[in-house]
Amino acid sequence: MRTVADIEGMVTAVETGPAVPPPVLQTFYAGEGASQVLTIRDNDGIDWKLGYDVGRGSPTMNVTPDLMAMIGTRARLLFRAVRGFGTAPGFVLFDAVGVMFAMDLAIYGDPLQTDDVAGLTVQDGTVLATTKDNCVDHLLHTSLVFTADKPVDVRPNTEGTVFIQGTRYAATNLFSVRADGQARCPDFVGTERGWAIWRRP
Repeated sequence: MRTVADIEGMVTAVETGPAVPPPVLQTFYAGEGASQVLTIRDNDGIDWKLGYDVGRGSPTMNVTPDLMAMIGTRARLLFRAVRGFGTAPGFVLFDAVGVMFAMDLAIYGDPLQTDDVAGLTVQDGTVLATTKDNCVDHLLHTSLVFTADKPVDVRPNTEGTVFIQGTRYAATNLFSVRADGQARCPDFVGTERGWAIWRRP
C-alpha cells in the first residue's frame, strides 16, 4: 500500500529535537525520533509536522541540515510511504527556488518516484564489501551514484557534492545493500537504500 501527502503552506516553526510524535496522532513512520521538526501550516490552517534526522559515521555524527531560514516562507512538502512488512518513507521539501531537502529510505520498496527530484537519479555504485546474512547468502554493500549534471559516486556514511541543474547540493549515502542470491525472508525485498540531499548556499 502507498501513502501520499502533498501539502502547501507557510513554514511556521523549525524546532530542535529529540522529538517523537504524541501517541494519539496518526504517524506515517514510527521512527526513533527526530533531531529537527519542521511545521507547515497549510491553507486550511492545519499544522503538519515533518520530523527528520541525518546522521553518518560511527559513532554517529549528526549532520542534519539547519532549515531555520525557511521560517516565514512558503513551502511544499511531498511525502510518500510504502507500507508492507514495515514502512519505507520518503519526502521532498520545496521552497520558492525548488528542492530544498529530500530524503529517501527505500527499505520495503522505494517510496520516491523518478520525477520527484527532477534531474536526479540515484543508483547502486561500486561493491565495497560483502557480508553474510540470515536472509540471503551474501549482502553486497555499495556506494551510491547520484547522477544529475554529472554522476557523483558517494561511499556509505560520507557526503558528496552534487549539482542539479546548476544548483549545489550536499548528497549523503545513508546505507546501500543488496542481496547476492535469492532472499529467504519475506520482509526483505532484496535491496535497502537510504540517501538524503539538501541545498547548499
